[in-house]
Amino acid sequence: MFGTQFYPTPSAIIHDMVAGLDLNHKRILDPQAGRGDILDYIKEQTRYGHSRHGSDGSLSDLYAIEKDPDLRQVLTGKGYKVIDSDFLTYTGQMYFDYILMNPPFKDGAKHLLKAWEISKGAIIKCLLNKETMTNEYTEERRQLKKLIETYGSVKELGRPFLRAANPSPVEVVLVTLQDT
Repeated sequence: MFGTQFYPTPSAIIHDMVAGLDLNHKRILDPQAGRGDILDYIKEQTRYGHSRHGSDGSLSDLYAIEKDPDLRQVLTGKGYKVIDSDFLTYTGQMYFDYILMNPPFKDGAKHLLKAWEISKGAIIKCLLNKETMTNEYTEERRQLKKLIETYGSVKELGRPFLRAANPSPVEVVLVTLQDT
Protein backbone atom coordinates (compact mmCIF):
# COMPACT_ATOMS: atom_id res chain seq x y z
CA MET A 1 0.00 0.00 0.00
CA PHE A 2 2.48 2.71 1.15
CA GLY A 3 5.73 0.75 1.10
CA THR A 4 7.35 -2.11 2.93
CA GLN A 5 8.16 -0.07 6.06
CA PHE A 6 4.60 1.26 6.58
CA TYR A 7 3.43 -0.11 9.94
CA PRO A 8 0.60 2.04 11.36
CA THR A 9 0.86 2.30 15.13
CA PRO A 10 -1.84 0.36 17.00
CA SER A 11 -3.81 2.47 19.51
CA ALA A 12 -2.82 0.21 22.44
CA ILE A 13 0.83 0.99 21.71
CA ILE A 14 0.12 4.71 21.43
CA HIS A 15 -1.62 4.49 24.81
CA ASP A 16 1.61 3.05 26.30
CA MET A 17 3.65 5.67 24.49
CA VAL A 18 1.75 8.64 25.92
CA ALA A 19 0.96 7.24 29.38
CA GLY A 20 1.87 9.80 32.02
CA LEU A 21 2.48 12.64 29.56
CA ASP A 22 0.58 15.92 29.81
CA LEU A 23 -0.28 16.41 26.14
CA ASN A 24 -2.55 19.44 26.48
CA HIS A 25 -1.18 22.76 25.30
CA LYS A 26 2.03 21.10 24.05
CA ARG A 27 3.80 21.21 20.70
CA ILE A 28 3.97 17.65 19.43
CA LEU A 29 5.84 16.25 16.43
CA ASP A 30 5.38 12.89 14.74
CA PRO A 31 8.37 12.82 12.38
CA GLN A 32 7.30 9.76 10.38
CA ALA A 33 3.59 10.40 10.66
CA GLY A 34 2.27 7.95 8.08
CA ARG A 35 -1.49 8.33 8.03
CA GLY A 36 -1.48 10.13 11.40
CA ASP A 37 -2.39 7.38 13.88
CA ILE A 38 -0.31 8.84 16.73
CA LEU A 39 -1.62 12.37 16.15
CA ASP A 40 -5.19 11.05 15.76
CA TYR A 41 -4.94 9.35 19.16
CA ILE A 42 -3.64 12.54 20.78
CA LYS A 43 -6.38 14.59 19.15
CA GLU A 44 -9.04 12.19 20.45
CA GLN A 45 -7.65 12.02 24.00
CA THR A 46 -6.90 15.70 24.59
CA ARG A 47 -8.14 19.20 24.03
CA TYR A 48 -7.03 18.94 20.38
CA GLY A 49 -10.26 17.11 19.69
CA HIS A 50 -12.05 20.42 20.36
CA SER A 51 -9.09 22.54 19.45
CA ARG A 52 -8.34 25.88 18.03
CA HIS A 53 -6.99 25.86 14.53
CA GLY A 54 -4.15 27.88 13.09
CA SER A 55 -4.71 30.56 10.47
CA ASP A 56 -4.06 27.93 7.79
CA GLY A 57 -6.78 25.63 9.18
CA SER A 58 -4.32 23.19 10.77
CA LEU A 59 -4.41 21.98 14.36
CA SER A 60 -1.92 24.53 15.59
CA ASP A 61 0.23 22.39 17.92
CA LEU A 62 0.24 19.01 16.15
CA TYR A 63 3.05 18.70 13.60
CA ALA A 64 3.97 16.01 11.13
CA ILE A 65 6.75 15.10 8.75
CA GLU A 66 6.05 12.48 6.09
CA LYS A 67 7.84 11.35 2.91
CA ASP A 68 4.93 9.84 1.00
CA PRO A 69 3.03 12.57 -0.91
CA ASP A 70 -0.31 10.73 -0.64
CA LEU A 71 0.09 10.38 3.13
CA ARG A 72 1.08 14.08 3.39
CA GLN A 73 -2.27 14.90 1.77
CA VAL A 74 -4.06 12.65 4.27
CA LEU A 75 -2.32 14.42 7.17
CA THR A 76 -3.09 17.89 5.80
CA GLY A 77 -6.70 16.84 5.27
CA LYS A 78 -6.91 15.85 8.93
CA GLY A 79 -5.69 19.31 9.95
CA TYR A 80 -2.12 18.47 10.94
CA LYS A 81 0.65 20.90 10.12
CA VAL A 82 3.03 19.07 7.77
CA ILE A 83 6.35 20.89 8.15
CA ASP A 84 8.66 18.80 5.94
CA SER A 85 8.78 15.73 3.72
CA ASP A 86 11.96 14.03 4.96
CA PHE A 87 12.78 13.87 8.65
CA LEU A 88 16.38 12.80 8.11
CA THR A 89 17.09 16.02 6.19
CA TYR A 90 14.86 18.27 8.34
CA THR A 91 16.74 21.39 9.45
CA GLY A 92 13.94 23.39 11.01
CA GLN A 93 14.53 25.25 14.24
CA MET A 94 11.14 24.60 15.84
CA TYR A 95 10.80 23.72 19.50
CA PHE A 96 8.66 20.72 20.47
CA ASP A 97 7.60 19.48 23.89
CA TYR A 98 7.27 15.90 22.64
CA ILE A 99 8.55 13.93 19.69
CA LEU A 100 6.46 10.76 19.41
CA MET A 101 7.53 8.38 16.69
CA ASN A 102 7.23 5.02 15.00
CA PRO A 103 10.04 5.20 12.44
CA PRO A 104 10.77 2.62 9.74
CA PHE A 105 12.11 -0.42 11.60
CA LYS A 106 15.08 -0.83 9.27
CA ASP A 107 16.37 2.71 10.01
CA GLY A 108 15.13 3.17 13.57
CA ALA A 109 18.51 4.05 15.09
CA LYS A 110 19.16 6.72 12.47
CA HIS A 111 15.73 8.27 13.02
CA LEU A 112 16.03 8.27 16.81
CA LEU A 113 19.48 9.86 16.66
CA LYS A 114 18.04 12.57 14.39
CA ALA A 115 15.19 13.16 16.87
CA TRP A 116 17.75 13.62 19.64
CA GLU A 117 19.71 16.05 17.45
CA ILE A 118 16.69 18.34 16.97
CA SER A 119 15.01 17.74 20.34
CA LYS A 120 16.13 20.87 22.25
CA GLY A 121 14.92 19.28 25.49
CA ALA A 122 11.81 17.56 24.11
CA ILE A 123 10.77 14.24 25.58
CA ILE A 124 11.16 11.59 22.87
CA LYS A 125 9.14 8.38 22.75
CA CYS A 126 10.17 6.04 19.95
CA LEU A 127 9.16 2.55 18.87
CA LEU A 128 12.09 0.47 17.64
CA ASN A 129 12.64 -3.02 16.38
CA LYS A 130 14.13 -4.79 19.43
CA GLU A 131 17.04 -5.98 17.31
CA THR A 132 18.14 -2.36 16.99
CA MET A 133 18.92 -2.50 20.71
CA THR A 134 20.38 -6.00 20.89
CA ASN A 135 22.47 -6.16 17.71
CA GLU A 136 25.04 -3.35 17.78
CA TYR A 137 26.58 -4.03 14.39
CA THR A 138 26.59 -0.36 13.28
CA GLU A 139 28.14 2.77 14.73
CA GLU A 140 24.66 4.34 14.86
CA ARG A 141 23.40 1.53 17.08
CA ARG A 142 26.42 1.85 19.37
CA GLN A 143 25.84 5.60 19.64
CA LEU A 144 22.18 4.98 20.40
CA LYS A 145 23.04 2.52 23.16
CA LYS A 146 25.28 5.10 24.86
CA LEU A 147 22.63 7.78 24.47
CA ILE A 148 19.97 5.60 26.08
CA GLU A 149 22.32 4.62 28.93
CA THR A 150 22.80 8.32 29.70
CA TYR A 151 19.41 9.88 28.93
CA GLY A 152 16.84 7.18 28.54
CA SER A 153 15.05 3.97 29.20
CA VAL A 154 13.76 1.00 27.23
CA LYS A 155 10.51 -0.88 27.73
CA GLU A 156 9.92 -4.18 25.94
CA LEU A 157 6.51 -4.38 24.24
CA GLY A 158 6.65 -7.86 22.74
CA ARG A 159 5.10 -8.32 19.29
CA PRO A 160 2.38 -5.65 19.15
CA PHE A 161 2.15 -5.64 15.35
CA LEU A 162 0.95 -9.25 15.06
CA ARG A 163 -2.66 -8.12 14.68
CA ALA A 164 -2.00 -4.62 13.34
CA ALA A 165 -3.21 -3.08 10.07
CA ASN A 166 0.05 -4.29 8.47
CA PRO A 167 0.88 -7.41 10.51
CA SER A 168 4.48 -8.20 11.45
CA PRO A 169 6.06 -10.57 13.97
CA VAL A 170 8.76 -8.03 14.86
CA GLU A 171 9.62 -7.62 18.55
CA VAL A 172 9.34 -3.97 19.56
CA VAL A 173 10.69 -1.75 22.33
CA LEU A 174 9.62 1.70 23.43
CA VAL A 175 12.59 4.01 23.99
CA THR A 176 12.18 7.16 26.05
CA LEU A 177 14.83 9.89 25.89
CA GLN A 178 14.91 13.08 27.92
CA ASP A 179 17.75 15.52 28.46
CA THR A 180 17.32 16.35 32.13
